[in-house]
Amino acid sequence: MAESYNVTAVLSAIDKNFSAMMKKAADQTASFSSKVGAVTSGVGKSMAVIGGATTALGVSSVKSFGDFQASLNKAAVTAGGTSKDISGLADVANKMGADLPLSAQDSADAMIEMAQAGADVGQIKEQFPAIAEASTAAGSDLIQTAGVVQNAMNIWGDSLESPKQAAAALTLTANASNASIEDMQQALATIGGTAKASNMSLQTTSTAIGLLTNRGYSAAQASDDLNHAILQMQAPSKVAQNAMQNLGISFTDAQGNMKPFPTILQEISKSMDGMTSSEKQKNLKALFGTAGMQAIGPLLDSINDKSGSVTKSWDGMF
Repeated sequence: MAESYNVTAVLSAIDKNFSAMMKKAADQTASFSSKVGAVTSGVGKSMAVIGGATTALGVSSVKSFGDFQASLNKAAVTAGGTSKDISGLADVANKMGADLPLSAQDSADAMIEMAQAGADVGQIKEQFPAIAEASTAAGSDLIQTAGVVQNAMNIWGDSLESPKQAAAALTLTANASNASIEDMQQALATIGGTAKASNMSLQTTSTAIGLLTNRGYSAAQASDDLNHAILQMQAPSKVAQNAMQNLGISFTDAQGNMKPFPTILQEISKSMDGMTSSEKQKNLKALFGTAGMQAIGPLLDSINDKSGSVTKSWDGMF
């Protein structure tokens, strides 16, 4: 029995030691497996993130290119062209995007604005570079700049040498006054036709609006009041005609054509020289009405200002 006990004891001891060793080994194996799994899982997730980012980048790039092509196609079709014209428009848009701090997509969208304002494909190619340069110089929105320059060309195109001249006049006004190029879009829509009919150039019109904004007027109010004054000049009322006769002035020359606007301002100012403020106001109201005189009064000050100030003097801004 002693041997039997001893064998049993030995076997029991061996079994206990073996079991403990095996348990430790099993625990270590499980721990290693867990760590490997975690690392593998992390790698998998990282690869998934990288793959997702790469896919997103690809989709974004494809979408951007698609948007660009869609804008060019819309510009071409709206301008009366075909899909064959897209390549030429793309060349212009990409060149402006490379030469100036503008995106090719914004250029393409601005071309749509030009087309909607009446430009054909050839005009877009010719005029867009000047518009892009004007937008950059004035710090204005490219799409709105495209619209206002195109509208100016529609109104004064026969008297402007090029779109560059239109863009330059608007940029000058924007940089010297409180009338931004964006503001001029609505202002020219209000007064453009009336001003053109009175032989007022784009530069004369934009200068007048710019000077008025420097006196506290909004561009919209300036264009409304000035438009009213010009309409009064085109068809003077009986009250206005009597005032003109008393002052010894005329808005038209011997041939019946409207005199240059600065000349009219100079003649009005000279005819009222020596009058009191009250007398001047009375005559201005008779000539231009309540709304019109609000624009003419400050412009008389600017035409008489010989300081050369680009913000106050007609000569300085013009």
